[in-house]
Amino acid sequence: MPKTLQEHKALFDAIRHQDSDAAEQAALTMIASSTRRLKEIT
Repeated sequence: MPKTLQEHKALFDAIRHQDSDAAEQAALTMIASSTRRLKEIT
């Protein structure tokens, strides 16, 4: 499974289970990964 899909699934699962701490961590991970990928292509 591609990394971005894994990140989205982790966030979705955390929200579905109403786990705010896990959702926050998943969102922060997604933001950091997106930022890193954007820096690589610019």
